[in-house]
Amino acid sequence: MRKLTIVVAVAIAILAWSGISFAYSEGAWGLGPYPCVGLPAGATITVDGDDGDWAWFPPEYVITIDDMVCTLTGVNPPKDDLDIAVMAAWSPEKMHVFARVTDNQLNVDETSINNGWKDDRFEIIMDADHSASYTGGGTGEGFREDMQQFVFDVMTPGGYHQVGSIQYMQDPAMRWCEDPEYMEAVAKVLPVGAAHLSTDVTVTYEVKMTCFDWLSRDGYAASTPHVFAEGQIIGMGITVNDADDAGRTHQVSTHGPAELGCHDPTLCTEFEMLGAPTAVEPKSWGAIKALFR
Repeated sequence: MRKLTIVVAVAIAILAWSGISFAYSEGAWGLGPYPCVGLPAGATITVDGDDGDWAWFPPEYVITIDDMVCTLTGVNPPKDDLDIAVMAAWSPEKMHVFARVTDNQLNVDETSINNGWKDDRFEIIMDADHSASYTGGGTGEGFREDMQQFVFDVMTPGGYHQVGSIQYMQDPAMRWCEDPEYMEAVAKVLPVGAAHLSTDVTVTYEVKMTCFDWLSRDGYAASTPHVFAEGQIIGMGITVNDADDAGRTHQVSTHGPAELGCHDPTLCTEFEMLGAPTAVEPKSWGAIKALFR
């Protein structure tokens, strides 16, 4: 993971406030651990697909496509086909993620949520207590109580019940975690009016969600919500599905060349909860914007 190794060296030298040591082993594929930055005191994030309220985020912790690998081929597409930049942040009770995906073609023609993996899609894999256990089936079916796959879709042509949902082939009893109290999600497509097969598009995904050590089919009272804290290392993956013309052509992920990383927590990468920054200078925000092409 060449880029993040360089970034970490710079961060240790410049950002003494973090107090974080990166002297732990990398994930199974030599990727990660990835940074998840603490939300500064007084900062608020509105889930609207706009990045203006992320101006505080340190640019050296932005995860780009260079920090990820295509699970299908082991080789990432060229950036004029697909480019990715992701910011991950935590507050004690919520995970916050903002992603900007630039794509040479928007593909969003599926109407069954269980087939959404064939479309352009953003995913967050969550093993919040880092137990590396999963009691469901080997391809993601069953009750995803101890490890979850959350997916985020463009609401076109309208076959999905909402932007964010728990997958794969989940029983309706599990879907209470999609309620606005626990999950807010937006997928914003530019230019305005872009639709299936439009070219040269940008999709911003923004998510704020409660995470669970145990997500019970019996509802919140029977579940164990995760409480984030500085220094924690959790199991978490970020994945972007890319479909060109017909069918999925790329699946670029933090969990490396392991497609089943979305179902097997032993293949999922790690994220470390870093301390909150004190401030980001305007020139740093410019650097962040430069990453979001």
